Amino acid sequence: MTACIIFFMAKQNNDSIKKIKLLIRHTKADIKNWSGDHNFGPLFFVLAILAVIAIIFFLTGVTTHNPTASSSEIENTLQRLTALENKTATSFREYNYSLSEDVDVAKTQKEILSHYNDLSYNEENFSTWFDGAAIVGDSIAAAAGEYGYASESYLKASIGIAVYSADDVIAETISIQPSVVFLTFSGNDIVNYLSDVDSYIRDYREIIEELQENISGVYIFLQAVLPCQEEMLETTLSSYKYRDDYNTALKELADEMGLDFFDSSFILDAYPELFDADGLHPKSAFYPLWLTYMAEISGLTGE
Repeated sequence: MTACIIFFMAKQNNDSIKKIKLLIRHTKADIKNWSGDHNFGPLFFVLAILAVIAIIFFLTGVTTHNPTASSSEIENTLQRLTALENKTATSFREYNYSLSEDVDVAKTQKEILSHYNDLSYNEENFSTWFDGAAIVGDSIAAAAGEYGYASESYLKASIGIAVYSADDVIAETISIQPSVVFLTFSGNDIVNYLSDVDSYIRDYREIIEELQENISGVYIFLQAVLPCQEEMLETTLSSYKYRDDYNTALKELADEMGLDFFDSSFILDAYPELFDADGLHPKSAFYPLWLTYMAEISGLTGE
């Protein structure tokens, strides 16, 4: 290790090579002379080598201080390095295929629906599948954790947020450096943006670009806005009349940016009894089907 350090430092400044060699030769001679007269042995040898390294740093002008780096930049860099260090082997799986080409969506959806009321699902299954991934969204996604199906290690969601107010969950997502991200923002966006689909897409694009810029090679799946209970369209959720416009624009955005667009609405369409009393949020039984569907279409199940 010491020899590597000396070589590296010397290489940075060719003018110092002769000085370094001379210094090392004299140091060895001193060690030999002292070892004959004193019993300092290994201790002195270590101290001498440390002194040589210190002088090399001085001679070559090497410094590790960067006066231009802000504390926030240093903190962000440390977070990203920590996330990379903590990644497991499965975190580095490559996702370089197209969902539409490699996955029989209709067949997969049919298989998912056949597992309705299947009680064999548990959080451990999903933690294995979503290791190295992240599910990002609002209260609909957050409920997967509240019902005990998803872990905070990969579920980055919060109640009440929309794409324009998702800074915190996006920062959390970036901090874990996932290989795959599922963006699942839904109901709050329609309520806030109403007919202004262009602004919604603009803000969503910014989120996607931020993830792509800060997570190297990330593969992103973009989910369609989920439906509400049909009878609620005439009352408290009348803004959902714009849902088709939102999903058309989301599909176009996904195509433009090279993302995979997917729609989990088939679960609620097949089993409308899975809507909770508010006609918007799904009940507990929705989430095993939803999580399994995302894992299947992305290849995270390994099957």
